[in-house]
Order: sequence, then structure tokens, then C-alpha cells
Amino acid sequence: MADKKPDPAGQAAPAYALVVRQPFGDYQRGDKITDPQKVADILAGENESHVVKTAA
Repeated sequence: MADKKPDPAGQAAPAYALVVRQPFGDYQRGDKITDPQKVADILAGENESHVVKTAA
């Protein structure tokens, strides 16, 4: 099995991205969120129900 290489920032890329299904903050419906820190923050916060996980 091949090892995944970390991204240049030193964080491993998540296996999924988030797509906004209900607007919140600065995000509009259909926006794709791939930044690992933003993904983690959203999933840990009150806006988790406004997004869906999709394959990265």
C-alpha cells in the first residue's frame, strides 16, 4: 500500500471535502471546502449540519 504524502503545510489532506448545502458565514450553497483546518473547525462547530461530506 502506498503512503500518502503530507501537503506542504505539514498536514495530511483529508479523505473528503465539505460541500455547503445551506449558506452560513461567508459560504454559499455549493461552495467546496477542502482546507483541513477549516474542515475540522466546521465539523466541530454549530455549522456541521450545513455541510455534507464528499470524496476529495
